[in-house]
Amino acid sequence: MARSATVFAAREELTPPSEAARARKRRARVLAPKAAEKKGGRPKKGEGKTGEKLAPVSSRKTRDVAAKGTGYSGPTLDKVDAVVEAAASESAPEPVRTAAREAATEM
Repeated sequence: MARSATVFAAREELTPPSEAARARKRRARVLAPKAAEKKGGRPKKGEGKTGEKLAPVSSRKTRDVAAKGTGYSGPTLDKVDAVVEAAASESAPEPVRTAAREAATEM
């Protein structure tokens, strides 16, 4: 049991979600041009066939690929972004902004 305790003691703390969301945005900016090159893929059903063998279309989205290294999923970081945006939004009611600011500081 002592060995496993030392392994866990050496492990780094998990990245806070708000920091992970910023890291995902930086990675998405780098990955976006490459993803734009790959757009296209197979024709949709009923659009006719090209006659050539095409590679399968990847269902991965840039946001999910960018989020992978953060330890959180793309949808989780989307929620973090929504909370941060609500805290900064002038159009949101004051109780919503206050609750969002409190949630953002806890992240």
